Amino acid sequence: MSSRPVELTHLSTTLVGKDHRAVEQLVQGLRPRNANPATYAAAVNAGTVDDQIGRFRELSEAGVAEVMISLPDLETLDSVAEVISAFRV
Repeated sequence: MSSRPVELTHLSTTLVGKDHRAVEQLVQGLRPRNANPATYAAAVNAGTVDDQIGRFRELSEAGVAEVMISLPDLETLDSVAEVISAFRV
């Protein structure tokens, strides 16, 4: 039996805005009508491009080798691309 290292993966919903104002607007526009904005923001890991880069760096430092994300809003693809670019080798 050969021994292979275990690779950690992480799956999360991720809402990315260019800046804090954009994040607030996304949260307000996407949250369910009866949902508390802060609770919704936490549930979708809402943050700026820099926030997300920092979050994914922390995951990497903790040993996560691969991240898969679910996007609650496809209009944020440009912002997500900025996050991905920070990790291109």
